[in-house]
Amino acid sequence: MKSNELRIGSDWEIVCVDKDGNTKWVEEVSNRVVLQGVNAVLDIIFRSAGFTSQWYMGLKDDGVVASTDTMEIHPGWVELTDYVGDRKLTTFNPAGNNIIENNGLRPTFDITANDTIYGMFITDAESTSDPSDVLLSAINFTTARDVIIGDELKVSISYVLIGN
Repeated sequence: MKSNELRIGSDWEIVCVDKDGNTKWVEEVSNRVVLQGVNAVLDIIFRSAGFTSQWYMGLKDDGVVASTDTMEIHPGWVELTDYVGDRKLTTFNPAGNNIIENNGLRPTFDITANDTIYGMFITDAESTSDPSDVLLSAINFTTARDVIIGDELKVSISYVLIGN
C-alpha cells in the first residue's frame, strides 16, 4: 500500500515586555509536535477519542525536548512555574487554509521571579500532571531567555496540517 504523507507542525512567537510595556525580546521558533500529541490528534480526528477543546501553555526550564516526551515522562526537561496562576489557557480561532492559530487570543504569563526560560509546551492539563494528560507539543528556544519580576510573556501559536 502506498500512502501520502500528512505532516503537522507548530510555529510559536513569544514576546517579552517589561513592566512599562517595552518589548525586551521576541522568540520565534517552529515545531516539535511530540508522538503523544500526534497520536492524540489522530485519535480525535478518526475515533472521536479523548477530545478536548481546552489546551494550556506552560514554560520549560533547561533541557531538550524529545519526540518521545509525554506529560508524565519528559526526562530531558522540567516545567518552570515562576508565573502567576496555573498553566495558561489558549483559545484557537477557527481553522482555515490548513492553519489553526490563537492570534488575538494570546495568553499572558505574568513573571514572578528572576529566571531563565528555555522553551514552552502545550498540554490538555491546566495544573497537574497525571498519566492521562497529553503533551501536544513542546519547543526549545533558539537561545535561553532571561526574565525578571514584572515581565510579561505574550504567546502566539499556530498549527499547520499539510498533506501531499
